[in-house]
Amino acid sequence: MTVLSYVDFYDRNYDSDSSSRVVNIYRRQFPGLYLAADRREIGTADGRPMVLGGDTLITYRSAIKKIYGRYFGELNASIRKDILSALELYSFTSCKYIQFFDGVNIINNHQIGNMMPFPSSIPSMNTLRASMYYDYFDRFLDEVKNYYCNSSDYLPASKLQEAICYQRAYFDFFRTYDQYIEGNFLQDFVGKDLWAIADFREYLQVANDIIDSRSKRFTVAHTTL
Repeated sequence: MTVLSYVDFYDRNYDSDSSSRVVNIYRRQFPGLYLAADRREIGTADGRPMVLGGDTLITYRSAIKKIYGRYFGELNASIRKDILSALELYSFTSCKYIQFFDGVNIINNHQIGNMMPFPSSIPSMNTLRASMYYDYFDRFLDEVKNYYCNSSDYLPASKLQEAICYQRAYFDFFRTYDQYIEGNFLQDFVGKDLWAIADFREYLQVANDIIDSRSKRFTVAHTTL
């Protein structure tokens, strides 16, 4: 067995969080969820089969937009230089070498601890999370917790909550919020408030602490790499 903490799964030709390598790891780490989906024991609210894709949990590009008010390419050269310096500090360390820039665009972190299997049907919770909360996963977990606290009489008040309702069988598979957290190795998000951080370097420190710690919860045979 090997710990996958510092492997970079970035794939320039495919969605990294749903590449064949990563899905193979998902299936080994979350067999119960995939078995239920493969057997069509869980589905969407209108009776369609559950389709599991992949999701990147912490996205640098969206955080830059929230913190600086503009996307990376719209910022002046001095700010872009400072952002790249900060990303290099937390991406190139004695333990890991994670790609973060392709010469034009910021690349999100694609360590295994920053990805998970996720329903991919329309309406897309991933897309709606991005539009409402700049793709901050800690804000999404607040929405998930709200669903579990009120699942029996849950009344959606936003498009994201409507999407959660549409995929409620996915959430009901885990039964409770605590089991959702534990079942998806999300313990390292608990008690963290990325949304409240206004300094990009501080954000990167907390984000990479979460990613590195969550990555260590994954173990898989060498042959899957």
